[in-house]
Amino acid sequence: MKRSDVRIYAGVFFLALSLLMLEVTLTRIFSVVLYYHFAVLSISLALFGSAAAGVAVYLFPNFFRKQRMEALLTVAALAYSISVVATFVIFIRLPLLGDETFLTMLELAYLDLALPFFFGGLCLTLALSSFASKISMVYFFDLVGAALGCLLALWLLDLLGGPGTVMVVAVIGALASAVFGFRLRFRYPTIAWLALAVAILSLQSHFDMFRLVYVKGGVEPQYEYERWNSFSRVTVAPEEREGPPFGWGLSTARTYENPGWMSLTIDAMAQTPIIRFDGDWSSVDFLKSDVSSLVYYLRGDSSVLIIGPGGGRDVLSALLFGAESVDGVELNPLIVDAVRVQFADYAGHIYADPRVHIYVDDGRNFLAKSSKHYDVIQASAVDTWAATAAGAFALSENNLYTLEAFQTYRERLTPEGILAFSRYVFPGDYYGETLRLTGLALEAWRLAGIDDPSAHLIVVGNLNEAEDSGYVTLLMKYTPFTLEEVEQVEKISAPMDFKVLYAPFGRGYGVVRDMVTTSDIKAYWDSYPIDISPPTDDRPFFFQMLRLSDIPRLGLNTILSGQEAMRLMPIATLGMLLAIVTFLVLVFILAPMWLTRRRAGPGKRGSRFLLAYFACLGIGFMMVEVGLVQKFVLFLGHPTYSLAVVLSSLLLSSGLGSFATRQIEPSSAARMAGRIGAGLIFLLPVYILFLPYLESNFMGLGQPAKIAISLCGLFPLGLLMGCFFPLGIKIAVDRRWEAAIPWYWALNGATSVFASVFAIAVGLQYGMRAELMGGWLSYLAAACILLIFARKRPRVPSEESPPSPEPGR
Repeated sequence: MKRSDVRIYAGVFFLALSLLMLEVTLTRIFSVVLYYHFAVLSISLALFGSAAAGVAVYLFPNFFRKQRMEALLTVAALAYSISVVATFVIFIRLPLLGDETFLTMLELAYLDLALPFFFGGLCLTLALSSFASKISMVYFFDLVGAALGCLLALWLLDLLGGPGTVMVVAVIGALASAVFGFRLRFRYPTIAWLALAVAILSLQSHFDMFRLVYVKGGVEPQYEYERWNSFSRVTVAPEEREGPPFGWGLSTARTYENPGWMSLTIDAMAQTPIIRFDGDWSSVDFLKSDVSSLVYYLRGDSSVLIIGPGGGRDVLSALLFGAESVDGVELNPLIVDAVRVQFADYAGHIYADPRVHIYVDDGRNFLAKSSKHYDVIQASAVDTWAATAAGAFALSENNLYTLEAFQTYRERLTPEGILAFSRYVFPGDYYGETLRLTGLALEAWRLAGIDDPSAHLIVVGNLNEAEDSGYVTLLMKYTPFTLEEVEQVEKISAPMDFKVLYAPFGRGYGVVRDMVTTSDIKAYWDSYPIDISPPTDDRPFFFQMLRLSDIPRLGLNTILSGQEAMRLMPIATLGMLLAIVTFLVLVFILAPMWLTRRRAGPGKRGSRFLLAYFACLGIGFMMVEVGLVQKFVLFLGHPTYSLAVVLSSLLLSSGLGSFATRQIEPSSAARMAGRIGAGLIFLLPVYILFLPYLESNFMGLGQPAKIAISLCGLFPLGLLMGCFFPLGIKIAVDRRWEAAIPWYWALNGATSVFASVFAIAVGLQYGMRAELMGGWLSYLAAACILLIFARKRPRVPSEESPPSPEPGR
C-alpha cells in the first residue's frame, strides 16, 4: 500500500468520523434549542450537504481536477473544520423566538449549518471519485470512521456536553485536513488551525464559552446546575418559594404552604420538581390534594412501583401515605444523580430512605427482568419531549404507552393491585391523551380475557372546564372495582372539586364516558377527529395523534394555531419537511441532470439505470437503518443504546462488506452484486418476522447479552448491504462512466435525505415493520437493475465518451 494511499484512507476515516459525530451532536442540540420533532433536521442536513457537494463536483469538473486532488482535499477539510466552529457560533446566537420571525430564522439556521456538511461532503465526493479504482478501501474507511464516530459522539456528549462535542468535531476535522496535506507546503496553516481548535476546546471545557442563548422560543434562563448526556440536557433552576407549591393536579379548592421547590428540566421543556423536604411530613401534606395521589387513598400501605420518579415527588407521595416499599425506575441517570447527590440535602435524602430503591433502567426492561408484583404501579406525566441521539420521534417514553406495555403492567399487579397513569388535557386537543390512555387500558384488559374491562376502570380529572384543560388520572384495577371503592373515590374527589369522568355503576360524563360505554369502541376510535387508537410496539407513537393523511382534512392553520401547535405540530412539521426535501431533490438533482443531459454520464441510457440503482440504495439503506434503530429501542431499553448498537454495527459490518469487494474485478461486479442482492432479499424478511419474537422472549436478559445478540444478528445484514455501493462504482468503472461518479454519490445522498424523513412518516402512519418492508422493496428494485447489467456487456469504449451498454454474447 502506497504512503499516499494511506494518507487518503486516514483522512477519509477522520473526516467520516467527524461528520457522523456532528450529525449525532446536532440532533441533541436541536432537541434543546428547538423541539424534539426538529431533530430530524440533523439527518437531512448531513445528507443534503453531501448530495449538494456531489452536484458541485460534477458540474465543475475543470476546477476539481484530479491533478490537484491532495490540495483540494486539504482545503475542503480545513474549510469544514473552520465552518463547524463558525456556523455553530452563529446558530446559538440566532434569535429563534416564538414569533413571526421563527420560520425565517429557522431557514437561516438550516443554511448556516448546511455549510460544514457541504465541505465535508465535498471531501468524501472528491475521494470517492478520484480513487474509484480503490473504491472498496475508500468506502471501507468511510464507513468504519462513521461507525466509530457514532460511538465517540455518545461518549463525548456525556463527558463534554453538546457545545464541547462540537469543538471536538472541529478538532478531528482539522486533523483530517492535516493528514490530507501532510506533504503540501501550506500544511502549516492547517497545523496552526488544529492547534487553535485544540485551544478553543480547552477553553470551552473550562469557561463554557458557547453557552446556549435561545431555547424553546425564548431566552435561556439562569440555572444552578447543568449536565448533558446522549439523550438529554438536564438543568436545575433556583428555588421557587413564591406562590403555591408545584403540582400537576393540585386541587384549586384548597390553599397550601409552599415548602420550596426547584425545577429540574429536561431539554428546556419537560419539568419535574425537587421538593424541599426536611423530614417534617406536614410540610408536604399538600401532596394529598393532588389527583395523581388518588390511588393511595385506595392502596396506602402498599408495595409501589413508580415509573419515572424524576425529582422524587411521587416517591414523597407514596411515603406520605405509608407505602411499605417504593421501587423507582428512572431512565435518566442525570436525574437520579441530581436528586441523590447534587441536591440530596435539599430533597431530604429521599432516595436514600431504606424503603426506597431507585433503579436506572427502562420501565419495560425492568419489569421483564423482575418477577415482583406490586399493589400500585404509577406513572405520572412521564414524558421528556426530548429527542434522543437516535433522532426525532424516538422518544425515551414511547414504549411505556403501548398495548404490549399495558399487558405487562397488568401481569405485574397483585390480585387487588391498581395501575395509575396520569396525563394532561390541553385546550383544543380533543382529550386525546386521556382517551388514548383509556383505550389502551381497556384493550389490554380485554385481550387478557376480561369480558367487561370497564368494570375495572376509574378516570378522575382535575379540570378547568371553562378552558378545557387540566390533569387526569386513570385507575385500572386487576379485579373489578367494588361499589364501596367507587363511593370512596367520589367522597374524596367531591371536596377537592375533582371530576369523575368515568367509574362503574353508572358514574361519569363527557367524551370519556361516551367512549367507554359505546357499543363499538373501534368504530368510535375510527370516527374521532384525531387518532386515539391504542399504540402498539410496532407503532409506539403515543403522543402523535395526527397522521399525515389528516393534514388536508384539518388544515395547517388549525394544526399550527394555539395550544394545538405543541401536540399536533410534530406531524405537520414532518409533512412540511417531507415536501421540502422532495423539492430540494428535484431542484438540486433532477434539474441539473436535465440541464446537463447531453454531457457524458447521466445522459446516457445505461448510466440512467445505474442512477436508479444508487437511488434505490439510498432509499433502501436509510429505510432499513431507521426502522431497525426504532425497532431495537424496546429490546435494548433505550433509544441511545439502539442507535449505538444498530448504527455502529451496520456501518462497521457494511465497511467490512465494502472491504470484501476489493478483489472483485469491475467486469464481474454486476454478476457478484446480483448474487449478494439475492441473499439480502432473502435475509431482510427473516429480520422482519423474527424481531417481534426477539423482543418478547429475550428482553429480560442482561444488557451485555442483548447487545451481543443484536451485534451478531445485525452483522450479516450490514455485511451484505455494504457491498452494493462499491460494486456499483465498479460497474461504472467497467462501463467507463467515471465522470458520473459524483452524480451517483449525489443522488445516493439526495435519496437518503428523502428517505430519512419518508421512513419516519411511514413508521408513524403504518408502523416500523412497514419501514423495513419499504427498505426491502428498494433493495429488490436495485437487484432487478443489477440483472440488466449482469446480462449485458459493454462495448469496447473509445477514450472520448462513455458507451451505452449493448447485449452481450
